[in-house]
Amino acid sequence: MRSIDQTTTVEQPDALCHMCDQAISIGNLASGMKAACPRCDEIITVTHRNSLERILVFSLSAIVLLILSNQFAFITLSIRGMERSITLVQSVKELLAMGEINIAVILVMVIFVIPSLMTGSLLWLTLQVKRKTVTRKSLLLLRLIGGLKFWNMAEIYLLAVLISMVKVMSLAEITLGFSFWTFALLTVMLIAAMLHVDKHQLTQIIKQIIEQRDGIKQPPTDTETTPLVSCIICATVQSENNKTCWFCYHQLESREKPSLQRSWLFLITGMLLYIPANYYPIMVTRSLGTEETSTIIGGVLMLWQHGSYPIAIVIFIASIAVPIGKFLVLTALLTMQQFNLYRNQQSKIIAFRVIEFMGRWSMVDVFVVAFLAGLIQIGNLMSVYPGSAILAFAGMVITTMLAAESFDPRPFWNNDE
Repeated sequence: MRSIDQTTTVEQPDALCHMCDQAISIGNLASGMKAACPRCDEIITVTHRNSLERILVFSLSAIVLLILSNQFAFITLSIRGMERSITLVQSVKELLAMGEINIAVILVMVIFVIPSLMTGSLLWLTLQVKRKTVTRKSLLLLRLIGGLKFWNMAEIYLLAVLISMVKVMSLAEITLGFSFWTFALLTVMLIAAMLHVDKHQLTQIIKQIIEQRDGIKQPPTDTETTPLVSCIICATVQSENNKTCWFCYHQLESREKPSLQRSWLFLITGMLLYIPANYYPIMVTRSLGTEETSTIIGGVLMLWQHGSYPIAIVIFIASIAVPIGKFLVLTALLTMQQFNLYRNQQSKIIAFRVIEFMGRWSMVDVFVVAFLAGLIQIGNLMSVYPGSAILAFAGMVITTMLAAESFDPRPFWNNDE
């Protein structure tokens, strides 16, 4: 790993660390090398061999797999002589028929919209870079890809499908359709493509192409007397005195822009939603005229009693341990920032990275219920419906993700000596 010594004087920085605002000069890195912030150890950039070619191949493969995933049977359920096959589209239609419009919209975003936008944007941006036809708007496309990566949950949905299969294996025979395998490969292709997308490297390539083609030259930056800011669109480091970015003309945001109020709002909303999410049933099962409801903790206990210990542990961690952990960690971080308690910055940053990464995995319980509701609809024999708690739980996950995304860790380092 290559990193910049904290005592090095940075005359013309290439980037500002988004975790601590450290000005960093990176230069040219060989293939396979990393550049990390010398103050908070945040990875700034990673170089990959033939990254553009690999992104092109992975994104093109993902587009083909996405089309195939919606053309064939996803899974087939056989129970007491009755057989039911569904596609991904049919699973969404079932939720719409039940009146679960909000959950159906979330499922459409996860299964269709976000993967389509990600693969299409990656393919288009890579082709632009290869042909050297990029413009300043290409930087907006790169930012869109970063936002889609944050909300991409295809692998979480796939895990939810596997958990659902384990739940119903004792009741029915399960057959995996062709679309299941193509969707699994799609998930792999999306992960592989995003692993080769390095925002800093792509931004520098796009800027170099535009600068050479249009004859743009960066003005000198005063790094000693003026606070520095990084443009959120093109990541160009420049003086905070500038009102607009000299490169992309986007309005610059102050490095002191407050985010505490926004983070507190999302966090408190998530906490309030977590109460009905645990009190009311998240899933309703109707079988032979009887109705059985299941809460989140009830579902975990039922899986444990039936011997499905690994699945029970996964659901417990994703639906109970992770949300509570996020509440506690975010509350502690926001409180310390509110009262200017800026000690042990490194441990705070580590805790923040963990909750930021783990937050979206709590959606697995929502996807389990949504998938089972779409699959198990066999009349009076057995039918599964989402409970009243599912929307509250989904809202809790989304608001806590927004709380983490809104949180700004840079003030922790303001008084760092």
